[in-house]
Amino acid sequence: MANEAMIDAVRADELAARRQVDPKLLAQFRAEVAERMKPSRKLALTVWSLDEVKRDGEEWHNIYGLRLIWSLAVEDDGHPWIHVSVSHADADQLPIIVRLPSYHEQQQVKARVFGDRRWAYSVWPPADQHVNIHPGVLHLYGRLDYAVAAGGDVEPIRYLVVGRRSLPDFTAGTGTI
Repeated sequence: MANEAMIDAVRADELAARRQVDPKLLAQFRAEVAERMKPSRKLALTVWSLDEVKRDGEEWHNIYGLRLIWSLAVEDDGHPWIHVSVSHADADQLPIIVRLPSYHEQQQVKARVFGDRRWAYSVWPPADQHVNIHPGVLHLYGRLDYAVAAGGDVEPIRYLVVGRRSLPDFTAGTGTI
């Protein structure tokens, strides 16, 4: 049993190493998020506070009790993706009735973390693949649209148009579903 646990730990470490984003990309994205977290008329003057800097992201909260945790990881398509968890600060106090973040709150988080030009997605997998660790948390995902060039500079990925979606246009060009 101890040997199996050690093998599992090694596999987890290997997976974490494969998913790790280049430190320059992480630093660039941290700076972007920090800039967007500043109060602005456009983003409802909401004051956000940084709670914790993590190895691959950050945790923030605002004065209205909304909490977000963002992280960057290289996913199985080989691209770095942004992941954001959104909840209310009191969501950890179960078994109270859990309130999910509203559409407006998710819009605010999307604007703060992803910005205006980047796409963000909510994912609804098949029931047999759905994992719900906490009933009060929603998630947003989006592909990071820049990389570290050969010279070490961070620049937009040439084959991606900044702000271009990663999924097809389900509106068939009509702009509505």
